[in-house]
Amino acid sequence: EIILALASIYNKIQYDVLFVPNVSEWHPEHLWTNALIGNFFARQGQLDLQIFGYEVWNHPFPDFLCDITSVFQGKVNALLCYQSQLKLFRYQVLIEGTGMMRAAFFRRHVTYAEAFQEYQNPEEFISAVTKPPFKLNCNLVDMKECGRSEPHPGQGR
Repeated sequence: EIILALASIYNKIQYDVLFVPNVSEWHPEHLWTNALIGNFFARQGQLDLQIFGYEVWNHPFPDFLCDITSVFQGKVNALLCYQSQLKLFRYQVLIEGTGMMRAAFFRRHVTYAEAFQEYQNPEEFISAVTKPPFKLNCNLVDMKECGRSEPHPGQGR
């Protein structure tokens, strides 16, 4: 059902760019999201679409950095809409610290930046989510269960 809903949305709007969690994200919801997107791509066939993986928990070597200084407060405001999540973790500290760390790589004054991995096409994305070390333990067609073979070091067993 979800794959059909994704197809319906895509077919109505015909996106050029899609942002997804980067494939090294270990959080179960991010793994599931990438598995769903990979399954959608596998069923949809050839799509003319660029895909960019954003970072949340993991900080892989990025393909490019983007200055978000001018929109950073909007990002914080959007985050503040998720009060139930903010009770569990200080996400605003995470995004501020990560943004400042990424900004240090600019030669000009930038206060906040985001890093992205680029997948040139859906096939490259499918390949990235189905190969080690980030291979998902799920079938891209069936997806009855999805997860990592080993938990993230900070996640426990």
